[in-house]
Amino acid sequence: MTDPQPSTQNLKIALLTTSFPRFEGDYAGNFVLKFAQGLKKAGCDINAVVPHDQETDFSGNWTGFPVKQFKYFPSNWQSLTYGAGMIGRIRKNPLRLLQFPFLCISYLYAALREARRSQVIQTFWSVSALVAIVVKFIRKTPVFARLLGSDILFTKTPFLSRIFAKLMMQTDAIVCENHQFKEELKRIGVPDEKISVIPNGINLESFHPSDKYKARKVLKISSNKTVILSVGSLSPIKGQDYLIRAIPELTADRNDIELILVGDGEWRSSLVSLIEELNLELYVTLTGFQHEHTIPTWLNTADIFVLPSLSEGTPNILLEAMACGLPIIASQVGGIPGIIKNGENGILIEPRSSEGLTEYLRLLIREKNMCERMGNMARKTVAEQFGDWDSQAVQLKELYTKILSEKKNR
Repeated sequence: MTDPQPSTQNLKIALLTTSFPRFEGDYAGNFVLKFAQGLKKAGCDINAVVPHDQETDFSGNWTGFPVKQFKYFPSNWQSLTYGAGMIGRIRKNPLRLLQFPFLCISYLYAALREARRSQVIQTFWSVSALVAIVVKFIRKTPVFARLLGSDILFTKTPFLSRIFAKLMMQTDAIVCENHQFKEELKRIGVPDEKISVIPNGINLESFHPSDKYKARKVLKISSNKTVILSVGSLSPIKGQDYLIRAIPELTADRNDIELILVGDGEWRSSLVSLIEELNLELYVTLTGFQHEHTIPTWLNTADIFVLPSLSEGTPNILLEAMACGLPIIASQVGGIPGIIKNGENGILIEPRSSEGLTEYLRLLIREKNMCERMGNMARKTVAEQFGDWDSQAVQLKELYTKILSEKKNR
């Protein structure tokens, strides 16, 4: 079977992902949607293939392109994808691992059908990439794998890393969100020329500093509080428990502290128990799920933004908080040190360090001038180093065109 002929216009792309916004306003996997919408604006035809979930609702075509769902288990029992992600969900309930073979088989069948009318398969995360590699052997459709966040775990052990490198060599190109991930792939044997770095985008029109007190009025937050904010799915990998444990020493000194955790997930009940155990009910608020369009308002309520993750790629919420001019405290993991320059546009701490969080929160609460300086530098960093979603998608399309042309000319 011959490869479809490349074209600079109307490239037909099958987009495979295990995480995607399940309904309009869902923040989980939102960057996948933004890339896809950018590719569509650049003249590509997009068809997304995603796992089914009971909460999904794609009526009204709010994505702007077709989204095809596949079921992999009886609907009431499907619980491997979305939420805290596959690794987080398996950690919460190891029996979910039994669903994995069914997910892969159903995913492969759905991807094979979509590949028949596609020139390119674009994947997000490693499971989608592995499915696409099998499709490539059958359909000969070129595969572009975007590796993110938790995928870096496959590079950390010698046995797994060798297998992972050999599998990734079967793709036509690997796209990383930061140079740190690229260096890890090179370390395990993936050649430099196979790897491209295209960071996520950032919408500076939506994410920018605005009046803190107006934002607090909208969200009914006291103007007299010192607000510490963290945004993300409630999951052990996000480290919210370490942040909560940092609060008691702050409240021993002052009573105006409010820690707000925006997001939801399976770790919620554990965090509620921890809050009760530490008698922090008056100081810690769990907001639950918040619509995508409210996130800029939440960010602009904050005095300090904290990202205490144990593992990350280049988290978009970090870029968004920086774009809003917030002083940042973030774990020194993944691609974060490539963005945060310690002491300049934020503060880096070791992961799993409640003591470090307490120390630097106390510092930023006390040093208002430092907060303002770091916030200004943070916004400048994002404006200078990161493009908008449309320009990042154009880079991705240019990579498709380049690789397809090279294959045609061989």
